[in-house]
Amino acid sequence: MSEITKIEQYLKSKKRVFIYVDGIKFCSLKKEYVDNLGLSVGANVDKADIEKSQFDLEKDFAYAMAVHKLQKFPSTVKQIQKYLRDKGFLWKTTNYVVDNLLYYHYLNDYDFSVNYINKNVNKKGEKLILYELKQKGVQEFALLRAVDDNQADEKESCFNLLHKRLKNRDINFENQQKAIRYALSKGFNYSIIKENIDKILKEKDSF
Repeated sequence: MSEITKIEQYLKSKKRVFIYVDGIKFCSLKKEYVDNLGLSVGANVDKADIEKSQFDLEKDFAYAMAVHKLQKFPSTVKQIQKYLRDKGFLWKTTNYVVDNLLYYHYLNDYDFSVNYINKNVNKKGEKLILYELKQKGVQEFALLRAVDDNQADEKESCFNLLHKRLKNRDINFENQQKAIRYALSKGFNYSIIKENIDKILKEKDSF
């Protein structure tokens, strides 16, 4: 058996508290459930019983919270998992919510990736977009599929970026280097950048 060592007010909601078990933050519950379950500091408890109680009493509440967040901010599976865990929901409740969000198509890492790529493809290279999506926790299979399905021309995006950067400037060595560094910071490969710099120089020489 374990012991409840602390019950702490949840700062963002007066109706919820965090429960600490054996000195470690364990989960959150509504105050009314804590009272109804007879949970108090010093009480001996079985963690599995608390997890089951949270699941039975709050799985629908956790699901509604996740749906509300997704309606405001599109998210990945990993981001929703973190969101719920940070709110104090245990893995049993979190997994239930995520499974249902996937089933009802509120959550889809492939769709998230496609939308993110479409939003950023004209200003960032594939390398940076991939890195950012991985940082957001997009599942590998969804990420690779979204990249394969992307029809955008990275060379064209890089050219437009460089053309805009160098527009109305002398394309001397210094400005070329600045433009190259800028394009690199946006995730474009050096070979593509250099090819487009040469293309811009040729276009300028032709006038």
